[in-house]
Amino acid sequence: MTFFLPVMVSIIAQFMLGGNLQTMKHKKELNLKTIKNKQILVAADFAGFPLKKTVVEHLKKKGWTVTDIGVQSEDEESPEMFHRIGLKAGAKISEGEFERALLFCGTGMGIHIAASKCPGVFSGVVESVPAALRAITG
Repeated sequence: MTFFLPVMVSIIAQFMLGGNLQTMKHKKELNLKTIKNKQILVAADFAGFPLKKTVVEHLKKKGWTVTDIGVQSEDEESPEMFHRIGLKAGAKISEGEFERALLFCGTGMGIHIAASKCPGVFSGVVESVPAALRAITG
């Protein structure tokens, strides 16, 4: 897990939140800092909490306003399950409260399937820089 955390934080920080993509084939510039005054929704179940915690710290240092609707601590007595958290996040996107969200769970699949059940929400698991880029730019 210690290797995975810095890699994913780098992917999210550089590519999902407005980095320069000069290393990509088309050398496009991805600038998503216009997202509602740099506001983003984050959510995680118990398995995704450690990664979410690291990413939230990084986003706050970069000036993002982060709204967290998932598990709030590693030792939470009865943490909410991934499908409920995914549906909550999906509903907030669907209703227009947020434009984007970062969701974290053990595999990433269950929480994203749940979020995608909401109208107009298209959620996916990204595990690489090219996948993160495609998830945003289409």
